[in-house]
Amino acid sequence: MDTAQFDLPVRILVRSGDPVMEIYSAEEACDFLMGWPVQDGPIFERAMAACLAASANPGVGEEARRSFTTFARTAGILARDVPLDSLYEGERLKQLRE
Repeated sequence: MDTAQFDLPVRILVRSGDPVMEIYSAEEACDFLMGWPVQDGPIFERAMAACLAASANPGVGEEARRSFTTFARTAGILARDVPLDSLYEGERLKQLRE
């Protein structure tokens, strides 16, 4: 797979007490999803399809990031330490410095 790097990593916490894991690309997200114990449902399937598409076309990497973030939030594993999605305006990163 070609790597579609995310602009910002998706931070996940699978189990309390474990270190926070950062997912940096669509390929890493696919690998994570392939190891997930329940591989069904529309949110899982959307995330997997988006990550596979981004692996073939890195130009849609941020769409994959959003789909994977939705999956992580729904699964209850999205780390709550930094609200990375608050750094976005629509589909673009907010300008942090002027």
